[in-house]
Amino acid sequence: MPRVKRSSRLDLEVTSEEDWRIKSIITKFFPTHKQICELKDRLREEIEKGLSDDPEQRKASSLQMAVTFVRGLLNGSERGNFLALDLGGTNFRILDVSLRSGSRCFSSCENFAIPTERLKGTAAELFDFIADKLAEFVHKEKLDSSEKRIPLGFTYSYPLGLTSLTSGVIERLNKSLSIKDGIGKDPVKLLQDAINKHSLKIDVLAVLNDTTGTLMSGAFMDASCGIGLIMGTGSNVCYMERICNIPKWQSLTGHSPSEFQEYEYVIVNTEWGAFGDNGVIKFLKTEFDFQLDNESLYAGTYTFEKLFSGMYLGELARVTLVKLCDEGLVFGGQPSPALLTPGSFPSSFISRVEQDNHRDLSQTYRCLKELKLSSISDEDYHVVRYLANALSVRAAQIVAAGLSVFVERVQRTEVAIAVDGSLFTKHPVLPGLIQEFLDKYCPRTHTRLIHAEDGSGKGAAFTAAVVDRFRRDETSNGE
Repeated sequence: MPRVKRSSRLDLEVTSEEDWRIKSIITKFFPTHKQICELKDRLREEIEKGLSDDPEQRKASSLQMAVTFVRGLLNGSERGNFLALDLGGTNFRILDVSLRSGSRCFSSCENFAIPTERLKGTAAELFDFIADKLAEFVHKEKLDSSEKRIPLGFTYSYPLGLTSLTSGVIERLNKSLSIKDGIGKDPVKLLQDAINKHSLKIDVLAVLNDTTGTLMSGAFMDASCGIGLIMGTGSNVCYMERICNIPKWQSLTGHSPSEFQEYEYVIVNTEWGAFGDNGVIKFLKTEFDFQLDNESLYAGTYTFEKLFSGMYLGELARVTLVKLCDEGLVFGGQPSPALLTPGSFPSSFISRVEQDNHRDLSQTYRCLKELKLSSISDEDYHVVRYLANALSVRAAQIVAAGLSVFVERVQRTEVAIAVDGSLFTKHPVLPGLIQEFLDKYCPRTHTRLIHAEDGSGKGAAFTAAVVDRFRRDETSNGE
C-alpha cells in the first residue's frame, strides 16, 4: 500500500510496480533545477522586450508590461476621505476610506447591482446610473457638506488600454457588460462627465486594476512592499519598476527615461497570466498541461496561469486521474461519468485534500465521494493526496521563480509581496510553500508574503490618496 510521507512536500512510498508507475506519472509535474533556471531566463527576456521602445519587440513579448502611471506609494502623510469605485461583473462597489494620523484607516462600503437594461444600454446610461448611486452614497456618508472636492480611485475590471493615469480606451467587453457604444471610449471621462452632470464634488484621479490595488493595499500595511500578486481564478503580477529602466517611457509620455533618477519608480502591470503565449515556456509543460490547454475554451492563451491558477489547478488533477485510471492504477480502472466530465474536480478540492494528513483523509474521502466512483481503495486516497500536493508544490515553485525575477528588478534588500485571491487565501499550504521557494530563489533579499485584502476597493482609494498628495505637492511647489 503506498503511503504518503510529508516534509515540505509529500512523497509516495514505492512498494510495487504499480506504485512506481503512479509516481513516475505524477512526478512529471516537478520542474527540474534546469527548467526553473530557464523559466527565469525566459521571463527576464520577455520583460525586457515588453519594456522596449521598439514596437516590434513589444509585439513579440507575451507580457503586456503596461505602465500604470502610478508613480508612488503611501508614505503616511495622506489625510482625509478618499473614495473608491470598483466596477466589475454585474455589480459595483463604492467605498469611503478615511486616513487619519498614525496611518489609521477607517472605511465604509456599499454594493450595488447594475440593472440589466443598464448593462446592455449605452455607456452614458450606465455611468449616469453609477453617478446617481455615488450621489446617494456621499449624502449618506455626509461627504457632500464640505466644499472640498473628494479624490476617487476607479478600479475598472475589464480590458482597458491605459493612456495616462486618468484615461484609457475600452478594448473589449464581455457577456456581463455589453453596452452598445463602449468600445473605444474612455471610461474615466464617462465617469467624470456623469459625476459633473450630478454636480458632485468628486475628482477621478486614477484608473487601475485589482493587481495595482493589491500592491497599494500592501504598501499601506508594509512600507517595503514592491510587488502585487493576484492568485485566484486567474493570476497577475505588478511591481515597482525604475522609470530609467523603461525605454518605452519616451513614446508613452514624451519624456526620456534618462531624465529620471534611480529612486523614481512607476508601477508596471505585467499581465503575466499570458506569459508563454508565444511558446517560450513549452519546455515546462507536461502532457497534461497540453491536454488541458487543447480542451480549454481559450486554447493557446493564458499559458502561464494555466499551470497553477484556480481556474485550472483542479482540472489538471482530473485529467491526470483519468490517465491513471485508464492505465488501471487507480479506482479499479473504472472512471465514473463524473470523473470524465471537465470541471468535476474543482480547485477547491485541491485545497480540501491538502487539509488532510496520513491519519485523517476525511476531506479526500468527501471529494472523491462526489465523483461517484464505483471502486475506491485505501491506496487511491493516498494517491489523490499525493497528486494534490504535487500540483500545489509545482504551483508554488513556478510562482516563486517568477516572483524572484521581479524581486531582482525592485532591487531592495527587503521586499514585501502583497497577495490576494481565493487560491492563496483558501489553500492551507500554498502560501508557506511559495515562501519556502522564495527564500531559496532570493537568498540575498529578505522577502515576505502579506495578505492584502480588497485591493480593488481600498487599494483604489489609497491610489487616489497618493495621486492627491502628488497633486498638492506640485501645487505648493509652484507657488
